[in-house]
Amino acid sequence: MSFTILVLTRGYARYRENLFSAVAASLPDDYKLFHSTPHFGADLWEVDWDKLIEDGGLVTHINFPKIGIRTLIKALSSRFKQTRDRPHSSTKPVSMEELAPDLVLIQEYSLPMLKVALYCRVRGIPCIVCSDLGKETDWSQFSRITRVIHLAAAFLTSGVIAHTEAARIPLSRQNRPVCFIPHSVDIRDFLCVFDSAHEGPVRLLMVAQYIPRKGHDLFARAIRVLLERGTSDFEIRLVGTQDPAWLHSIIESENLNDFVKVLGVLKGDDLFNEFKQADVFVLTSRFDTFAVVVHEAAAFGLPLLISKFAESSALMVSEGVNGFVIDPHNTLELADHLEKMISHHEARRKMGIQSRLIAESLCASKLGKNLASWLVDFHQEISKKNLNP
Repeated sequence: MSFTILVLTRGYARYRENLFSAVAASLPDDYKLFHSTPHFGADLWEVDWDKLIEDGGLVTHINFPKIGIRTLIKALSSRFKQTRDRPHSSTKPVSMEELAPDLVLIQEYSLPMLKVALYCRVRGIPCIVCSDLGKETDWSQFSRITRVIHLAAAFLTSGVIAHTEAARIPLSRQNRPVCFIPHSVDIRDFLCVFDSAHEGPVRLLMVAQYIPRKGHDLFARAIRVLLERGTSDFEIRLVGTQDPAWLHSIIESENLNDFVKVLGVLKGDDLFNEFKQADVFVLTSRFDTFAVVVHEAAAFGLPLLISKFAESSALMVSEGVNGFVIDPHNTLELADHLEKMISHHEARRKMGIQSRLIAESLCASKLGKNLASWLVDFHQEISKKNLNP
């Protein structure tokens, strides 16, 4: 007998492809993993779906299921049937009814995802939600409708894959099974050479959207303090999306044009080269549910200065070992840490080695094996309860 797991995702960021490819490779032979997204080929998530399928990066892709009132009524009428008609041909399934999944995993919170969760609840299909947010989250950062959608998903689903520490305590139904799988990349894609020091100023890299929430202005204040102290042997390189007008205004106001380069959007080898040539990675966010870019920086063997308001700081930074957790609002403290990083090459090298080791311990290939094992255990436990109510 075969079992089907359906993963539904609004988009498919590269790091998610890493994780679920590892899950698919680690599942027992009698389990099959399917993927579905309504945004096929979306550039937003930096993934070429057609190429992934061509290269075999995805096990199987199906069309995103459309679930309306008729589908729900039909599900209600058939909920108590003892068997489901599951296709056994090689034709790709194109709907929830044809696929008849044994387990559904929803990756984002949205109305289409809630419809799927409701369908699963009606049909008695176990549904798991992946979440960055939980009871310990600072909900002041989010709108009321966002919280309502998360509460609805918490009510409709049976388990949680927590991508952050905050999500380990769900919003409701706290007795639900929780598997902690932090956001991660496959570090095998990130090669680093620790003794490849370049000539010239120390390079401080930040990769983040050009928006106030990312705290570029807080970074700029600390840079101004460094210059006033007489420390100037550094170069700031800022990679990101969104309109850079706000960022340029900050650079102008702090008179930092000679020290800061705004690089805009970089992808693929261009982005990787920035990581390889950097000496320190800095993130000064006012708030980030995780910031997987920190794992990327660690994978490239960079020492880290990461905001305490980014969830990744708790996992990716070992204080004083591979970097420091910073309060970006504390300008003098941030300037002190930057000055130490700039002044001590050997300390940076040692921290970079430790960053790589931490990145390896959280590699998506390892976490994928853990998640695959948890999904199988979860499904088998649910099946026992259904057989012995």
